Amino acid sequence: GQQLARSERRLRAVTDTLPALLAFVDNDERYVFNNAAYEGAFGMSVDQIRGMTMRELLGEERYLRARPYLQQALAGSVVSFEGEYAFPHHHWMETTYRPEWSEDGKQVVGVHIHVLDITQRKLETQRLSHLSRTDHLTQLSNRSAFETHLREAMAQSRHENRLMALLYLD
Repeated sequence: GQQLARSERRLRAVTDTLPALLAFVDNDERYVFNNAAYEGAFGMSVDQIRGMTMRELLGEERYLRARPYLQQALAGSVVSFEGEYAFPHHHWMETTYRPEWSEDGKQVVGVHIHVLDITQRKLETQRLSHLSRTDHLTQLSNRSAFETHLREAMAQSRHENRLMALLYLD
């Protein structure tokens, strides 16, 4: 018992300093361990969260979005997925589920959860994408954006079996 408590204190000392949400759930999808980042994200203490099911903590909507990935992890696969959320503010999260196998390697005994806020990365990607499609002086679409729109319009007219016209003015 003491050995286990000491090793958990050691684990917590390391994981509580990290900004990522780290947790372990058992086969019943109950939280066995979660780091301090969970307290900030859900406004509950680590002790309150322990023993809760993922469905209880995440709420129905988030749980249903995560469930297919969770089932894959409980079946033995490592899975990652991104989610876009509006609450409490607009942000993106990247979640990874990693199965934990029993000593004999025959069955999955739980899932390690790693959740990272990737909002800054997403915003930077969007910014760079916008820059690549617009003229930096006029902020109008550039040639690259025009060619993309043209290809899409041509594909749509082919798909709908309709004529298309392009007018060029100098």
